[in-house]
Amino acid sequence: MKITLLTATVFFVVAACLESRIHIGESFWLQPDQQIREELVLLSETVKLQGNLTKELLVAARELEILGEVGEDIVAAAQTVTFRGKCQGDFYLLSDSSFLHGAVRGNATILTREVNADQIQVERNLRVVAEQIFWSGKSKGKAVFWGKKVVLGGQYEDLIVSGQNVHFLPGTTVRGNLTYHAREPLILPSEVQVQGRVVWQEPVASRWKTRLDRSPFKQLLWLGRRGFNFFGLLLPFFLSVWLTPRLLSETTSLIGNKPWSCLLTGFLGLLGIILLIVISVVTIIAAPLALISASFLVPVFYLARGFPALFLGRKILFRFPETRTTWLLTVFVGVSLLTAITWIPRVGLIVNLACLLLGSGAFISGRWQMFCRLRQEGLI
Repeated sequence: MKITLLTATVFFVVAACLESRIHIGESFWLQPDQQIREELVLLSETVKLQGNLTKELLVAARELEILGEVGEDIVAAAQTVTFRGKCQGDFYLLSDSSFLHGAVRGNATILTREVNADQIQVERNLRVVAEQIFWSGKSKGKAVFWGKKVVLGGQYEDLIVSGQNVHFLPGTTVRGNLTYHAREPLILPSEVQVQGRVVWQEPVASRWKTRLDRSPFKQLLWLGRRGFNFFGLLLPFFLSVWLTPRLLSETTSLIGNKPWSCLLTGFLGLLGIILLIVISVVTIIAAPLALISASFLVPVFYLARGFPALFLGRKILFRFPETRTTWLLTVFVGVSLLTAITWIPRVGLIVNLACLLLGSGAFISGRWQMFCRLRQEGLI
């Protein structure tokens, strides 16, 4: 079993502070006729407790089974948990799957992926967070269930339920108020008795979505996204006009002179780069290099889709002379047209993809021509 040094250190520190009995090994089994009068700290592959403990239990294991009685609190973390005993204190559980059938005299807090509880009694407050919850039992305090699929039965005082699919078993009794969070109001069966109020509330995410849909903030958010797309292309190309005007003009002219060649080059270049990154990540050794390359290439390809827009803008302003001011106007007109076209839902996706391939192909072709030219001149 893989045990990290940090986990072992934490257990030793906690055990030393509590003056506990410690066990670290492959398995631990407390037989029915055995009893431990100390705080027990366990770090094992499998743990089976049939005997009784008079004090606290702190355990981390892959498989945990508690059949006896624990005199104080239980703090457990395990992959699979079976609880058929009694806990005289609070019960804290972190697991992947759990089956519970017993009694807890204190509070119970359970965080798991799937929990199945049958006739379990909790004397105080109950909190359960899981993807799938199948719960039947008694709770004398406030009970809170939070999950995707929630099936409940038994007796409760105040009950709060939140889930995408909530179902109550026949015979369920709520002596206090029932508050449930669901997308739509539930029709409770006649077999379900609620002595207090029944309150339906939308989930938090749905309430926020409804508020945003009805508020002016949605329009501001929409404008903010469009503004980010616009200025995200406009400002880098404005800087290119001042810093690299030759690169800008050569790359733009390639799109007009060799559009199909640029389109093919962009497709092959993008496909080759994606394959190289995937292969580098798979080999693990070159994974850092792949991440560094991806962090550099993603913004390059994002900006490359603006070159076809500049070509279109230059065609519109073809009567203007080749000056810096003309190129600034070209950038503004081209980026404005591209942003306006990409606002159209389906057309925008196609235009973005075409501009990405054309622009990246022109950029790759231009850099390759520059490399060949420098090599011919003996500079490389």
